[in-house]
Amino acid sequence: MAYDNKFKKRAVEYHKEGNSVRKTAKTFDISPNTLNTWLKEYREHGEFTIKPKPANNTKLTEAGYLRIMMKMTIVIKRKPQNTLALVRQRIF
Repeated sequence: MAYDNKFKKRAVEYHKEGNSVRKTAKTFDISPNTLNTWLKEYREHGEFTIKPKPANNTKLTEAGYLRIMMKMTIVIKRKPQNTLALVRQRIF
């Protein structure tokens, strides 16, 4: 997920107020690794130089949907014990 720089700065400032990484991450509903990346960037640059990635606005066509469903059906028929994560790996 892309976060804007204002959100990142609020999280960093909340942490600088004495809150732990774990508490800050939980409060802002982000992973501790994400927060640590933001803290490092802010320490090194004094600002956020990494701009959020633009959203992917591509739409799935009916043909694309059918292609994915066909691949998924084949993968599941071959190994029905596969988890959803493994099925996803095999079709994308």
